[in-house]
Amino acid sequence: MDDRMFVARFNSGEVEVYDSGTFKLRQRLAVPGLGSRPFDLAVCPVNNTDCLYASDYYNDSVLRVELSGSNAVQG
Repeated sequence: MDDRMFVARFNSGEVEVYDSGTFKLRQRLAVPGLGSRPFDLAVCPVNNTDCLYASDYYNDSVLRVELSGSNAVQG
């Protein structure tokens, strides 16, 4: 994960993945359940490097985002 940056956009329900060296957009993931006010992102534990957690302020929820696809599972 050290070569990627993650951005959760307000009002989009998406997480964007950028290359940290070039700042080019690598991936845009639709995150079902991510509301209009994403609050924070956190990388999953070391043993799983292809996911992150996104918290949503208005929905009081934390979502697990799988970086290998466009699906998310509410936790």
